[in-house]
Amino acid sequence: MKTIKTLIPALVLVCLAFVFTTCKKYPESRYWGNPTKAKNCPFYGSITKYTVNGIDSLDLLDKYLDSTSANLTNTPTKVKDATFSFYLRASGIDVVFGLRSYVTYQFSSDKKKITISFTTKFPLQKNLFVVNGTEWDIIRLSKGDDPFKIKTTLNNGNTYEIQIR
Repeated sequence: MKTIKTLIPALVLVCLAFVFTTCKKYPESRYWGNPTKAKNCPFYGSITKYTVNGIDSLDLLDKYLDSTSANLTNTPTKVKDATFSFYLRASGIDVVFGLRSYVTYQFSSDKKKITISFTTKFPLQKNLFVVNGTEWDIIRLSKGDDPFKIKTTLNNGNTYEIQIR
Protein backbone atom coordinates (compact mmCIF):
# COMPACT_ATOMS: atom_id res chain seq x y z
CA MET A 1 0.00 0.00 0.00
CA LYS A 2 2.87 2.37 0.85
CA THR A 3 4.46 1.85 -2.57
CA ILE A 4 1.20 2.75 -4.34
CA LYS A 5 0.91 5.95 -2.29
CA THR A 6 4.45 6.99 -3.24
CA LEU A 7 4.15 5.80 -6.83
CA ILE A 8 1.03 7.85 -7.66
CA PRO A 9 2.55 11.31 -6.87
CA ALA A 10 5.71 10.38 -8.76
CA LEU A 11 3.63 9.31 -11.76
CA VAL A 12 1.65 12.56 -11.63
CA LEU A 13 4.90 14.58 -11.56
CA VAL A 14 6.30 12.69 -14.53
CA CYS A 15 3.08 13.29 -16.49
CA LEU A 16 3.09 17.01 -15.68
CA ALA A 17 6.74 17.31 -16.66
CA PHE A 18 5.96 15.58 -19.96
CA VAL A 19 3.02 17.91 -20.70
CA PHE A 20 4.96 21.09 -19.93
CA THR A 21 8.07 20.12 -21.88
CA THR A 22 6.44 18.80 -25.05
CA CYS A 23 3.58 21.21 -25.72
CA LYS A 24 5.63 24.13 -27.04
CA LYS A 25 5.38 24.76 -30.74
CA TYR A 26 8.51 26.94 -30.82
CA PRO A 27 11.11 27.24 -28.06
CA GLU A 28 10.49 30.94 -27.25
CA SER A 29 7.14 31.51 -28.92
CA ARG A 30 3.68 32.53 -27.92
CA TYR A 31 2.42 32.33 -31.50
CA TRP A 32 -0.44 30.05 -32.33
CA GLY A 33 -1.56 31.52 -35.67
CA ASN A 34 -0.73 30.38 -39.18
CA PRO A 35 2.68 31.86 -40.15
CA THR A 36 2.16 31.07 -43.83
CA LYS A 37 -0.63 33.63 -44.16
CA ALA A 38 0.41 36.98 -45.61
CA LYS A 39 -0.78 38.97 -42.60
CA ASN A 40 1.55 36.92 -40.39
CA CYS A 41 4.73 37.41 -42.47
CA PRO A 42 7.67 36.99 -40.03
CA PHE A 43 9.97 39.30 -41.99
CA TYR A 44 9.04 42.67 -40.59
CA GLY A 45 11.45 45.35 -39.41
CA SER A 46 15.24 45.26 -39.30
CA ILE A 47 17.93 42.74 -38.43
CA THR A 48 18.53 43.40 -34.73
CA LYS A 49 20.88 40.50 -34.01
CA TYR A 50 23.25 38.52 -36.19
CA THR A 51 25.66 36.13 -34.48
CA VAL A 52 28.15 33.65 -35.87
CA ASN A 53 29.26 31.00 -33.38
CA GLY A 54 27.88 33.18 -30.58
CA ILE A 55 29.88 36.27 -31.66
CA ASP A 56 27.92 39.45 -32.41
CA SER A 57 28.56 40.08 -36.11
CA LEU A 58 25.88 42.65 -36.92
CA ASP A 59 28.33 45.54 -37.37
CA LEU A 60 30.64 43.32 -39.43
CA LEU A 61 27.86 42.88 -42.01
CA ASP A 62 28.40 46.48 -43.10
CA LYS A 63 31.40 45.32 -45.15
CA TYR A 64 28.84 43.55 -47.35
CA LEU A 65 27.48 46.90 -48.41
CA ASP A 66 28.89 48.78 -51.35
CA SER A 67 28.74 52.25 -49.80
CA THR A 68 29.35 53.97 -53.15
CA SER A 69 26.26 52.34 -54.70
CA ALA A 70 24.26 52.82 -51.51
CA ASN A 71 24.93 56.55 -51.51
CA LEU A 72 23.88 56.84 -55.15
CA THR A 73 20.55 55.09 -54.54
CA ASN A 74 19.69 56.62 -51.13
CA THR A 75 19.73 53.21 -49.47
CA PRO A 76 21.00 52.64 -45.93
CA THR A 77 24.76 52.24 -45.58
CA LYS A 78 24.43 49.90 -42.58
CA VAL A 79 22.70 46.52 -42.63
CA LYS A 80 20.96 47.19 -39.30
CA ASP A 81 19.44 50.39 -40.78
CA ALA A 82 17.86 48.58 -43.73
CA THR A 83 14.38 47.18 -43.16
CA PHE A 84 12.33 44.28 -44.41
CA SER A 85 9.03 45.21 -45.95
CA PHE A 86 6.48 43.05 -47.63
CA TYR A 87 3.87 43.53 -50.28
CA LEU A 88 0.84 41.36 -50.87
CA ARG A 89 0.18 40.08 -54.36
CA ALA A 90 -2.43 37.68 -55.67
CA SER A 91 0.27 35.00 -56.04
CA GLY A 92 1.80 35.50 -52.59
CA ILE A 93 4.07 37.85 -50.69
CA ASP A 94 7.00 39.91 -51.94
CA VAL A 95 9.50 40.45 -49.13
CA VAL A 96 12.01 43.19 -49.86
CA PHE A 97 15.11 44.01 -47.82
CA GLY A 98 16.36 47.53 -48.42
CA LEU A 99 15.55 48.50 -51.99
CA ARG A 100 17.07 45.78 -54.11
CA SER A 101 17.14 42.51 -52.20
CA TYR A 102 14.34 39.96 -52.10
CA VAL A 103 13.52 37.16 -49.68
CA THR A 104 11.49 34.07 -50.48
CA TYR A 105 10.70 31.54 -47.78
CA GLN A 106 8.94 28.26 -47.23
CA PHE A 107 7.86 26.81 -43.88
CA SER A 108 8.23 23.11 -43.13
CA SER A 109 5.00 21.16 -42.72
CA ASP A 110 5.28 21.32 -38.91
CA LYS A 111 6.10 25.10 -39.06
CA LYS A 112 9.23 24.60 -36.92
CA LYS A 113 11.72 25.21 -39.73
CA ILE A 114 11.96 27.74 -42.53
CA THR A 115 13.90 27.53 -45.79
CA ILE A 116 15.09 30.94 -47.00
CA SER A 117 16.39 32.17 -50.33
CA PHE A 118 17.87 35.65 -50.64
CA THR A 119 18.31 37.36 -54.00
CA THR A 120 20.28 40.55 -54.02
CA LYS A 121 21.32 43.21 -56.45
CA PHE A 122 23.61 46.02 -55.35
CA PRO A 123 24.27 47.50 -52.81
CA LEU A 124 24.52 44.17 -50.91
CA GLN A 125 27.40 42.00 -52.06
CA LYS A 126 26.69 38.78 -50.11
CA ASN A 127 23.78 36.66 -48.99
CA LEU A 128 22.70 37.65 -45.47
CA PHE A 129 21.18 34.18 -45.03
CA VAL A 130 24.53 32.57 -45.98
CA VAL A 131 23.46 30.00 -48.58
CA ASN A 132 20.17 29.97 -50.51
CA GLY A 133 17.92 27.07 -49.63
CA THR A 134 19.35 26.65 -46.13
CA GLU A 135 16.87 25.29 -43.62
CA TRP A 136 16.73 27.34 -40.41
CA ASP A 137 15.30 26.26 -37.06
CA ILE A 138 12.69 28.69 -35.80
CA ILE A 139 13.64 29.78 -32.29
CA ARG A 140 10.91 32.39 -31.88
CA LEU A 141 7.87 33.10 -34.00
CA SER A 142 5.30 35.28 -32.31
CA LYS A 143 2.60 37.68 -33.32
CA GLY A 144 3.16 41.28 -32.35
CA ASP A 145 6.35 43.08 -31.39
CA ASP A 146 8.42 40.10 -30.27
CA PRO A 147 11.37 39.43 -32.58
CA PHE A 148 11.49 36.62 -35.12
CA LYS A 149 14.53 34.42 -34.37
CA ILE A 150 16.08 31.71 -36.52
CA LYS A 151 19.18 29.57 -36.15
CA THR A 152 21.14 27.16 -38.35
CA THR A 153 24.40 25.24 -38.28
CA LEU A 154 26.17 24.73 -41.59
CA ASN A 155 28.26 21.71 -42.60
CA ASN A 156 31.43 23.67 -41.77
CA GLY A 157 30.32 23.85 -38.13
CA ASN A 158 29.45 27.56 -38.07
CA THR A 159 26.23 28.38 -36.21
CA TYR A 160 24.28 31.44 -37.32
CA GLU A 161 21.49 33.11 -35.38
CA ILE A 162 19.46 35.98 -36.83
CA GLN A 163 16.84 38.09 -35.07
CA ILE A 164 14.47 40.38 -36.98
CA ARG A 165 12.17 43.08 -35.56
